[in-house]
Amino acid sequence: MNKQLPEHLPIDQVLREAFRHLFNRAEAANFGQATGAAMPIVPVAGQTLSQIIRGALQEGRSIVVYSPEFPAWHVALNLIAAVGSIQMDRMRSGNLEDEDWSKTTQAIHALRKTKIYFCNSSMAAFPKNFDQVYVIRPS
Repeated sequence: MNKQLPEHLPIDQVLREAFRHLFNRAEAANFGQATGAAMPIVPVAGQTLSQIIRGALQEGRSIVVYSPEFPAWHVALNLIAAVGSIQMDRMRSGNLEDEDWSKTTQAIHALRKTKIYFCNSSMAAFPKNFDQVYVIRPS
């Protein structure tokens, strides 16, 4: 088991925050409220997401995702959309269909089993016991 440093957030913690953001967007969309100054969800490069998903879900690798531009929950929403095959425009707007909520739940369940960690601090603090490190940049 990898030693977890305080600045490395486990996927389970980040998924809870991502779901909260998604739920707030959906609630605002359903009640006709503006989401205010909420951060727009920007797509992350698909190839990078595919590599993270393949490494974590299919190969069981321990992965650190470093994102200097985005908070961890933002990247997690992109992972949820990719794993669940959910249209990003629906996630951005919060206008999710019943089927999308089911896919979201299944994607979160699958991702919770992975060894993905998020880091928003300096890369200099990275431990050496992770299999792969990905730097996330806007696509």
